[in-house]
Order: sequence, then structure tokens, then C-alpha cells
Amino acid sequence: MNKLTKTDILLEVDDVFDKKVRITAAYWKYVLYTKHREAINELNIELLKKCLVDPNFVISTLEKSVVQFYHQMDDSRYVCVVVRHLNGDGFVITSYITRQPKRNNKILWSRK
Repeated sequence: MNKLTKTDILLEVDDVFDKKVRITAAYWKYVLYTKHREAINELNIELLKKCLVDPNFVISTLEKSVVQFYHQMDDSRYVCVVVRHLNGDGFVITSYITRQPKRNNKILWSRK
């Protein structure tokens, strides 16, 4: 497996759990142009960063190494960033805009 270089990484931040989370430029392009084309005009790297460092809440998923960060964009929509943490390393799996966060998941962190 190839090691990432600083030039490969588009964003690397410490999330609300003080864990490093990163995304490469190539993968961000894949998220925007392949996985979630419907959000191409609204998602941007600054919104992704804000969601990771200043979310409204973070919830668990069925897979315990994966968490979802939610940040409210306006009265009716959230941006969701899905992150996997492995061996102290975090990386973005995907990001999308939703009107309704996942229900019945455990809240791991909430803004006070």
C-alpha cells in the first residue's frame, strides 16, 4: 500500500474526539462526482471541516469503527460526514446532505 504524502491530503483536522480525520483530494473528487452528484453544488471542503470540528451531534452506526457527524446547514437540512476510525487514524468514507438524520442510533457527542 502506498503511503500518502502531504500533497495527497486535501484536509486533515482533529475532530471533536481529538482524533485526526483526513481526506485526499482524489477521494473528495470521487465523493462529489460519483457518490453524491446531487450535492455537488452545495458540499465543499469548508463545510466538511465545519462538520468535523463543530458538529451539532455525532452518532454511532451499526459498525462500531464508523461514526456520523451532523452539522445543521439551515432550518431543514444537515450535512452528514461519515468517518471510519482505525488504529487511531480517521478517514472520511462519504459526505452528503440530508433532511433527516438517522434515527435510533446512539448519540456519542452533542453540542451543549
